Amino acid sequence: MNAWKHSVSSASYFGGVAEDYLEIHRFIDSSKLFIYDAKHRCLLHHLFGMELCEEIFGMTVTTRQRRQVPTREVVAQHLREDLSSRVPTLHDWFTANEDKLGAILRLPENIAEDLEAFVLRPYLRSGLRASMMITYSHFGVSIAHRMHGIEFAKRLSGVLPPHHRMHILFGNLKLTQKWQSTIDHNALHRINQQIDKETSHAGEITDVQGEEDVWSSRGRRKSG
Repeated sequence: MNAWKHSVSSASYFGGVAEDYLEIHRFIDSSKLFIYDAKHRCLLHHLFGMELCEEIFGMTVTTRQRRQVPTREVVAQHLREDLSSRVPTLHDWFTANEDKLGAILRLPENIAEDLEAFVLRPYLRSGLRASMMITYSHFGVSIAHRMHGIEFAKRLSGVLPPHHRMHILFGNLKLTQKWQSTIDHNALHRINQQIDKETSHAGEITDVQGEEDVWSSRGRRKSG
C-alpha cells in the first residue's frame, strides 16, 4: 500500500484531507528507497518508528480544520494496514534475525559520543544488535540527516563499516512471520472504495461547473 492510500485512510479516520498526513506516511515508507519489497518495513514499521515520527513531526498533526490528531495514532493506522492489523515491536522484527545480523552489526567502538548515542538507540530499546540495522547503516544516515542535519549525517557516514551496506544487511534478513509481508486486504478494499468515491465526486463537480460555464457563456452572448 502506498503513502497516498494511507493518507486517504487517515483523512477518513481522523478528519481533514489526505495532504494533512502525507508527509508522515511518506517518511514511514521512505525505507522503500533502499529495497522495494516487504523487507523494507523492518526499518520503520514498529513502535520505534512511531517514536521517531513523534520526534520529527511532533506529538500531534494539525488538520486543515485545526483538529489535533495524535501522531502515534496516524502511525499505528499505517502499521495495521500494512501488517495484518499488527503494531509490532523491534523484538517482533529482529529476534529471529539476531544470529546473522547481530554477527554483522557489532556495537560501535571509538566513535563520537553523539554518534554512538544515535546508533545505539534501537539496541537500547531491544537488546538486539540486529535492530541497529535501522541506525548503523546508510538508512541510518538518511534518518540522521532528517533529524540532526547534514553535518551529523556526514560524520555518521564516515564511520560506517563497509559491511553495513544495505544490500548486505537485507541479504541477511529473513521474514519469518506471515504478517510481515501481508497487508490488511479489508483496509485496502475500503481505501480503494473511498478513492473511487472521491474521484467520482470530483468528476461530478467538474461536469456541473462545465454546464455552468456553458450557460454563462450563452447568457453573455444573448446579452451582447
